[in-house]
Amino acid sequence: DKIDIDQKTFSRIETGTSHPKPSTLSKLKKALGMYRGIHNTLLVVDRFELLELESELSQAISDHNYQKAQSLLDELKPNLSLSHKENLQYINYTQTAIDYKLKRISSDEALKRCIAAFEITRRYDEDSFAQVVLNRKECMIAHFISVLYKERGDMLHAISLLENIVTGCTIIMNKGLRD
Repeated sequence: DKIDIDQKTFSRIETGTSHPKPSTLSKLKKALGMYRGIHNTLLVVDRFELLELESELSQAISDHNYQKAQSLLDELKPNLSLSHKENLQYINYTQTAIDYKLKRISSDEALKRCIAAFEITRRYDEDSFAQVVLNRKECMIAHFISVLYKERGDMLHAISLLENIVTGCTIIMNKGLRD
């Protein structure tokens, strides 16, 4: 009843005679309180509960519950050491994404703030992305920047940015395979 599927479908899933659609599987996991057992953190922390808070924040963003995400970020911020660039970058980027989704800032402001967040750990030079591999957080920021370009009607810029990132990953991976 919680996930709105009929008994026959549920029975087929239970017995393995049918595989659930991704949306049904997601509903099942949520109803049963099952989430990924592995959490790839974007933070540098000294307390495990901060990782759990980050995980909740990521889930709220995935669920498009930006009010809850803001509340969780507000709870997380004072507990993070800003002596770590990774934490400062995470806070600045996440706050920007939430502010944009809640329509507190324009796409121009979000773009400016995302580039500033990116530059906390690396110079933002889209052309150089074709020669390097970005880390996970940098990829998230660059992807959001490409979405902002797309939403502003600059599809060519959005595609070029993503192509440079893919090229950088491909060149480095192929080099590693040759070595």
